[in-house]
Parts: sequence; structure tokens; C-alpha cells
Amino acid sequence: MADGKHIKARGRKGCWYIGVDLTGDVPNAKYGSEGENKFDWFVYFQQLKKIDYPLKYLGSDGNSDIYQSAKCHFPLVRHQTCCEHYLRKMDRIIGYRKIIREKRQLECAIELKIRLLIKQMLFAKTYDEFLKHWQSILYFPHKNPLIDFIRKDIKRNFTFLTAHFLDNQIPRTNNLTESFIKQLKRRLK
Repeated sequence: MADGKHIKARGRKGCWYIGVDLTGDVPNAKYGSEGENKFDWFVYFQQLKKIDYPLKYLGSDGNSDIYQSAKCHFPLVRHQTCCEHYLRKMDRIIGYRKIIREKRQLECAIELKIRLLIKQMLFAKTYDEFLKHWQSILYFPHKNPLIDFIRKDIKRNFTFLTAHFLDNQIPRTNNLTESFIKQLKRRLK
């Protein structure tokens, strides 16, 4: 699992590129420029390749730079987008927090129903259950641009959202990396 985070340490702010494997080991960590970018991810995976790291699975927050850079050095790598990150992305698109904060649940029932279906789909226990919820979103009876956009985005990311069903060694979330980064931030204060 890989993630990039802006961390301020000793008065300097920059982006850390960090990977954590399933055992909790950190095979590579790289300090890069101020902003997360494709070049630094490319160098990160290049360094992993140089140490003959056997990268088979990659979990990320859905940043396409991570996946594309990994594919350059590890063409057979399987990628899983973190379901937590994807749900937060959908929440921003739907405006979920604003709906809850402004107590507009009744007038935004369609948006909340779609959000529930997305959450059920992402955290389904089986692939069949995932597909059932995907079908509900795909054939949702209301027509509006928001729902059309969500359908297109899920279609575009479908293989990255379902990799963990095809191989049970691939985690559904990036929680291990996120936990490591929180610990790193605490220690560098």
C-alpha cells in the first residue's frame, strides 16, 4: 500500500512517499518535493525495483500517478483503490457532509439513497453482493447529472474497486499506510 503525505518536519514542509506491506514493514520511504507528483512516484517505484522488491499488489487512495508509476516498473501489479478514500470522494461529489450539517435529509433523499448504495457496494462482503449494489446504482430510477457522473466514475474505476474480491491478499483499504503516516507525523513534530 502506498500513499503520499505532506508532512512538516523541523521547519521544512515536503511530501513523503511511503509504502507499507501487509506485514507492516516499510520497504521504501522517500522525501520529495513540496507537492505529490508523478515524477517522485516514478522514482519511488524505481527504487523499489532496484532492491528487487516483489511488488504484486498495490493499494492506494486512487491517485492515478501512483498506479501509473508502479505499472512502469511492475507491469503485473494489481491495484486496489482504498474503499474509504473512494467513499469520501463520492461524499464530496454528493455534498454529503453539507446535507447532514444543514439537516437537509428530507429534500436530499435521492442523494442519500445513492450514497447508501455506494457504501453498501464498496463494503460488500462478496463480489456478488458488490454487483447487486452496482446494479441498483446502474439502474437507479431517477435521471440526473449527478447520478450519471457517479455511474461513469464507478465504471471507470471498477477494476480498481474490485481487486480485493479476486485475491483475498489484497486489502480493501489503505488503513495500514494511514496508521503508519499518523505515527510518523506524531514523531516528527
